[in-house]
Amino acid sequence: MKFGVCMNLADELEKGSLEEHLKQISAAGYDYVETSAAGLKPLTSLQLEEIKNALAGNGLYCPRANCFFPVDARLVGPDICPEMQLDYLQDILPKASELGIQVIVLGSGSARRAPEGLGHEQALQQFSRAARIFAQTASRWNIQIALEHLNPKETNLLTTLEETVRSMDLADHAACGFLFDFYHVDLSTEDIRWVSERKERLLHVHTALPGSRLYPFPEDSNIMESFFRTLKAAGYNGTVSLEGSMRDDVSYEDNLKNSLELLRQGTSEK
Repeated sequence: MKFGVCMNLADELEKGSLEEHLKQISAAGYDYVETSAAGLKPLTSLQLEEIKNALAGNGLYCPRANCFFPVDARLVGPDICPEMQLDYLQDILPKASELGIQVIVLGSGSARRAPEGLGHEQALQQFSRAARIFAQTASRWNIQIALEHLNPKETNLLTTLEETVRSMDLADHAACGFLFDFYHVDLSTEDIRWVSERKERLLHVHTALPGSRLYPFPEDSNIMESFFRTLKAAGYNGTVSLEGSMRDDVSYEDNLKNSLELLRQGTSEK
């Protein structure tokens, strides 16, 4: 299993903190960084090369991306523009491929929020058709799309794993799978069972503490038990990214080290 940290590489480059943070992530023992796909749009080829060199220089790589579409994009509703979506993909996907990204997470809760007056089933069908086009287009760059379930506070579409898997099936494309995010799953239901039931299409995993979305530490092992149990039941051996907030009472380095210690303990064979 490979462990990574979510960070917007373009933002880090602009702030001048890219090299420092990559060095700390590498020193803590992580394998990779997951970046924002939307953040790639304004990058020049020189900036992209600078990011690639910084990753390689710190023994890291970037196989995963999230935030596929910006918040002002529209994927569902009467005012969508497929031509603009394709133009966006033609800009983003070559840059993602150049960075070595193999899976892009399609969360984008604001972009996929169904507007008032649009029926839920109609919205689901519309989004799933778009996901098929995205996957078909991304596959030309050997990139897969992972549909992400989000909690109802962030969107009104694909708010369960069950519905996310259904959308994936409606999209019906080999380059379209799904993501499991422990923070977003409703643990009071049986929704988490879909991770094992459709494990063959599970492309990637996000994790953070339920409720707070903080980085999980070793003392949170009881809270995280169902997360690790689910991964083991699915026989998952892919990529797991921390997608959450660091704790204010400890350093950047200690946040990284403590969370990786928990992830390694929880996924060990012991």
